[in-house]
Amino acid sequence: MKKVCFKCKKEKFLTEFVKHKYKKSGRGSPCYKCKRIMDREYHRIARRTKKVDKTEEYRKYYKNNLEKVRAHATIRRAVVKGKLKKLSCAICKLVGNSHGHHSDYSKPLEVIWLCPLHHKQIHK
Repeated sequence: MKKVCFKCKKEKFLTEFVKHKYKKSGRGSPCYKCKRIMDREYHRIARRTKKVDKTEEYRKYYKNNLEKVRAHATIRRAVVKGKLKKLSCAICKLVGNSHGHHSDYSKPLEVIWLCPLHHKQIHK
């Protein structure tokens, strides 16, 4: 079977189109070559605009919250190395995606483990 690429307007075999599980044919509208060109253009523009803004935001946040950033990094390293174990939520006992809540950032390994919901509520 053949299909026409919406970008280059050439008729090509279905195997030359990107896979798309929600399309009836199982293939998307752009061919592989056009999709690669489109992605390259998108990322070129994104790097030029978004990355600069994000990098500047991170730099400002890091500078203004140095103690907080270091405490979070310490917790991450301790969990990865196995020195600290994530526990269930201290309030609802939910097991799973718990966050370490610091009441004092100068003591980075002293945390209360909370589920995302209760962690958000404590910060409000």
